[in-house]
Amino acid sequence: MKKHFLTKINTHKVIKLNLMLILLTLLLLPHFIQKVNAEEIGYYQYDSRLGAWVWISKPWRPTATTTLITVSIKGLPSEYSIELIIDGKTVGIIQGGESKRFEVDKKSYHTVQVNKEVRGALVNYGNVTIGTRYVCPGNIWNIELVVREVTELVPVWYRILVKNDSSYYWDYYVTYEYRTRLISDLAEKGHVFEYFTEHELYVMDPYGLKSIGWVKDGENTILSAKSIIIIRDEPDIKERAVFKNWVINDIPLENNIVPLKIDKPTVAIAEYTFETKYKIKVESKFGHITLNKPDGWYFKGEEAIVLIEPEIPMDGWIGMLGGKMVFNGWYSEKGLESKDATFKFIVEEPKNLKAEWKVDESKPIIIVLTLIASIIIALFFVFYKKPILIKRLKSVKPENEELAKLKAEVEKLKKIIETQLGKTIE
Repeated sequence: MKKHFLTKINTHKVIKLNLMLILLTLLLLPHFIQKVNAEEIGYYQYDSRLGAWVWISKPWRPTATTTLITVSIKGLPSEYSIELIIDGKTVGIIQGGESKRFEVDKKSYHTVQVNKEVRGALVNYGNVTIGTRYVCPGNIWNIELVVREVTELVPVWYRILVKNDSSYYWDYYVTYEYRTRLISDLAEKGHVFEYFTEHELYVMDPYGLKSIGWVKDGENTILSAKSIIIIRDEPDIKERAVFKNWVINDIPLENNIVPLKIDKPTVAIAEYTFETKYKIKVESKFGHITLNKPDGWYFKGEEAIVLIEPEIPMDGWIGMLGGKMVFNGWYSEKGLESKDATFKFIVEEPKNLKAEWKVDESKPIIIVLTLIASIIIALFFVFYKKPILIKRLKSVKPENEELAKLKAEVEKLKKIIETQLGKTIE
């Protein structure tokens, strides 16, 4: 009897305990089932390589936080390289003409930078060293961040707790749901840094353009120099520079205007010859002066020739009787330059030449003295010799030969006297 009572009591406790557990389960079951319904265990993703949807056995998440950007270098020869800097840090070296990819955070802005200038080889012309460079005007690439909202239809697999009449069990099912999310990505994922070739142009014209600068490869320019440059212009001295030629990369070109295409480093130097002219002035009171250059201007080192008559007849009756001016020398500020009427010399400075003369009256004096003597002789003959001669002729028996001689002598004397007196004697 006692044993049965204990069994009855234990059964009552078990039933009571079960009822409590069922009640607790019923109270907690809605919350438990709700949590199970929110548990996502995977999703499908379309694989373009396979051409099919592939099961991804993990909860759906946004894509990775990094991406690849491509950097290309254009216009730079392959023998040169540049340094690539991303967000202030050097990340690598890229050769000319090469492309490289770099991983960056796709959820932030980035600044990509390359060398603005790369120097090429140097050359030397006429002791002037110049070169070529490669310039990238846009050497900084700022990558902007783009944020947009994306709504996607995503396949989702759920597991749920299903209640049966007397039990609970887990079940699975797949559905499609629209998911909206914010996507941040880079506006650009590739960039080309382009380099342009520039050549150094050195121009030196001592009387014109003096410059040194960079010119883009293939550009055209014109070199121009003046033909003549006046350096000094004074009454007695003229100095000037006369264009000779351009020397372009050690090659002379005679034209003073030269069109030039810049396809390499270029040195252009204008060369001139210097000319100095001196004025030779000459003067004389007598005669006619002749210069081998009528304007009197001679280059330094050139031969000058000055001519004048050695003798010039004097004016009036003295000149008629043979009086003359005789050249006595060329004189300058320094004194006697030459005694020759034809003066040749090398011009080294301006000169003022003056012809000096002296009077020669010796011939008129001789003629006058001779004339006087002739007159005296004639008068003596007329007044003294002629009567005696006539008387003598009358007293002497004429002879043909002697008479002829006598007549001849008389005629000679008569002509002499007429010449001296200037009139005829009867």
